[in-house]
Amino acid sequence: TKNGLLEYISNPYLISNNDNTGIENKYEELKISISELDAEMKLMVENAKDKNILVSNNVFKYLEKYDITVWTVENDENLTDKVLSDIKNQIENKNIKYIIMMPNDTLTDEVEDLLNSNNIEKLYIDPLTTLSSENIQNGKDYISVMNDNLEILKKELYED
Repeated sequence: TKNGLLEYISNPYLISNNDNTGIENKYEELKISISELDAEMKLMVENAKDKNILVSNNVFKYLEKYDITVWTVENDENLTDKVLSDIKNQIENKNIKYIIMMPNDTLTDEVEDLLNSNNIEKLYIDPLTTLSSENIQNGKDYISVMNDNLEILKKELYED
């Protein structure tokens, strides 16, 4: 609510930086943590021998900014026979061993058959739309979940 937000913004404890607990200090900590995640991602991709990933959803296309080739099997107008053929070639050439998915993503029967016939394992990334109660109970925060997601990407980029 508006009054709750006003109270939050004007709470002297939140805006005070005298003891390094205020919102300004926390913002700086978060900014550094996010910069470190970005740098780790860049370094991870730079050192990867293969930069192909197969994903279930176009939301992962943002990874292309890190020079990763993102093959998506989202069921839309871009999923053509040619794209499926190219993905099959990547799988046969051992450039793709996993599919990275969001927990609620679904695949077409054709894609499921392609994955099953080639023993492609599904890896699930936490979409971080909100922290789940399970994440909170396990002491997870945005940064730790993002680090877990990086580990999942490493599995595809580094495993032979």
